[in-house]
Amino acid sequence: MIRVPFPDSMAASVASALISSRLDQLNYIIYGTPLKHTARLQRIQHTAARVVVYQHSRTSPLSSNELLKQLHWLPIE
Repeated sequence: MIRVPFPDSMAASVASALISSRLDQLNYIIYGTPLKHTARLQRIQHTAARVVVYQHSRTSPLSSNELLKQLHWLPIE
């Protein structure tokens, strides 16, 4: 398991560097993209948020959008 040795702050930094920065850089391409493709990117972002917070989707009391707010990540819309 890769997640165990990282402190939470480092896991958030790595996930932010890998996913959020790429989405920010490609924002001009994402704009106007069909919902089919942006929904796929949104699922990836939600999964990354669950990995960072270390919560399973079936047992988590928080919704994906609440996790994004907790991590200060903007949703893809």
